[in-house]
Amino acid sequence: MKIPKKISPDRIKNAIIEIRYTSKTPFEILLGLIYKALDNSYNYVNRPSPTFAGQQVFEKSGIQIGFGFQPIFITKNILIQLQPNSISFNCLNNYISWSNYFPEIEKFLMQIIATNEIEVFNRLGIRYISEYPNIDLQSCTKFHFSFGMTEVVSKTYSFKSEFEYNGNKVVLNLHNKLPVLKNISTASDSEIQEISLIDIDIIKSDISYISTDYQSFLNDLNQLHNFENEIFFSILSDSFLATLNPIY
Repeated sequence: MKIPKKISPDRIKNAIIEIRYTSKTPFEILLGLIYKALDNSYNYVNRPSPTFAGQQVFEKSGIQIGFGFQPIFITKNILIQLQPNSISFNCLNNYISWSNYFPEIEKFLMQIIATNEIEVFNRLGIRYISEYPNIDLQSCTKFHFSFGMTEVVSKTYSFKSEFEYNGNKVVLNLHNKLPVLKNISTASDSEIQEISLIDIDIIKSDISYISTDYQSFLNDLNQLHNFENEIFFSILSDSFLATLNPIY
């Protein structure tokens, strides 16, 4: 199928890139070396570990977190979180497009590779979560949920599927019209809003790239992003896609 280069609005709530690695030195030392290696475009912060934004992603991926804080580097556009054997990237606010996001990821990786402390990159994951307020997924996707009681029309539901796509593991989650609180600054102005989500997580785990072979690793990252796009656009209905002002 023909894949758009851009849609508007893109509805992307999270664009999480997770890269796993092994290092020559313990994480506490590695963190200091990375801090010294990065240029002035990065700001370092840390957050208490129980409430950091990517916690569910790491728990889902099976990473054990044993630190009281989360080391985070922030640039103008993205957030980078370091953990033992894992690096995750996400956009700070709005999605900045892959053509802008990918160079940011590449730049950070090149600077940490320069420490000569990274041994191997051994896993890649891309997870995009798109959010659709007050939209029924059946009106915008090719997915239709039904079961034995054909007379029942489900308003709210969650669907999960795991499958292989071009040799990569894919975890697809569809959530339809989930009730969530909006405007919760005070109890009086909070309200319930129905949110639908398309959540696609694609994982490449059969890799073992030494840090000097970074170009092949980056090629795999680009390819995985292409696969993510193929899956996403194959889910959308043609009529809904036409409303998103696709540019090819």
